[in-house]
Amino acid sequence: MKIKLYKATPPQVEASRIVNEVKPYITMVVWGRQTGKTFFMTNDLVERALSGKRGDVIMWVSPIMQQSTKVFLSIESMFADYPDLWENLVKRFDRKNNFIEWHNGVLVKFQSGDQGDNLRGGTTTFTYVDECAFMDYNIIEQVLMPMHLQTGGRFMWGTTFNGKNWGWKKYQDGQKSKNKDFIVSHMATYKDLKNPRITEFCKMMQKNMTKDNFDQEYLCKPIAAGAIFMNITACIGKFPDKDSYEDIYLGIDVGISNDYCVLTAINERYEMIRPQVRFNMREDRLSSEEYRDKIIQFYNECNEDWIVKKGDKEYNYGSRLRAGHFEVNGKELLYEDLFQLGCEALIPIAVTGTNKGDMVNHTVKLFEDKKITIPEDEGLEEELGGFESKQNPITGKMTYANDPKSAKHDDRVMSLVHACWCAHEELDGGETLFI
Repeated sequence: MKIKLYKATPPQVEASRIVNEVKPYITMVVWGRQTGKTFFMTNDLVERALSGKRGDVIMWVSPIMQQSTKVFLSIESMFADYPDLWENLVKRFDRKNNFIEWHNGVLVKFQSGDQGDNLRGGTTTFTYVDECAFMDYNIIEQVLMPMHLQTGGRFMWGTTFNGKNWGWKKYQDGQKSKNKDFIVSHMATYKDLKNPRITEFCKMMQKNMTKDNFDQEYLCKPIAAGAIFMNITACIGKFPDKDSYEDIYLGIDVGISNDYCVLTAINERYEMIRPQVRFNMREDRLSSEEYRDKIIQFYNECNEDWIVKKGDKEYNYGSRLRAGHFEVNGKELLYEDLFQLGCEALIPIAVTGTNKGDMVNHTVKLFEDKKITIPEDEGLEEELGGFESKQNPITGKMTYANDPKSAKHDDRVMSLVHACWCAHEELDGGETLFI
């Protein structure tokens, strides 16, 4: 029996070639809306089930069960006009437990990433992971991958980007020919379809969306769905020449034990003048004194005299360090110690639900207006792309933090925010609130 499921578009033809001819361990398709990503993966699953053999187990995993169930039910709908064919192909369609048992002995199970460790157990011959970038990679690596060990199974991942998190990095790996046995990635947007009707629809949708939202969902730009920082890539540049600026401002986001301490230095033009310094007391096995001394070293390096050569003469303009914001919540003793040891330009700032929004939004505006310059830094870019604002449905208050599925930490961002807020208050006449 021959069954033609659909007429493939150019991106679908290429993805089919990768998964069925190149046969990497992971085929990763990063396709925007209206490109037919889930449709293609669903049809590939049906084709794989029909051509499989008794004992094969295929799994479909979505971030949440509702998404997985939607795909499960869509397969039944594909055969709605062919009930006799459906009866000949499918032995059992279990709506309670979300699995399909085909007459040829192939079993297809529909699961979700939010089941976590409950997914463990059993083996699979092929696994489809939809919207993988919105899942915890630990679930894929520690739970799903071991299911392939005995079968030599493979993956197909489909997604849009969720900032520059692990999904973005895996896509980049898949673009390198040296990795072709492990992962091959393919990107497509509605523009690749060259379909006037779909193009018209997407442009209509664009009118009702923010630029970042449209870029993320339709054009596959590496932006988190709820991200608040725009133009991250456009704001990347080189460190300025050390004689081109007059003022230095610091931002210190202090983390003890499990959190990281991050130190940032910018100038009066909101240009980062050096790489961020980031360390962790437990991970780096630092004593309290060593931890403190790292901050002092950074402070002193930024507090050096500015010496300018003009002809045969040298001119000493003194220190350019004007001020530094030190996030002091619960670290008052450390601040006092630093102050006594010469870090007198540091200003203690208590971050609260009241002032955090103003501080973050100031830096958001700098990126929006492209008035800030950061270096090329994968860690900082990832955190900026995964930093979100959320509104409490009960109180209506906004909270600002990283989305763990987009970025594990936000300390790099908050250190930059502190430095920018420090410069803002010193340059623009704002009021510094001491505690």
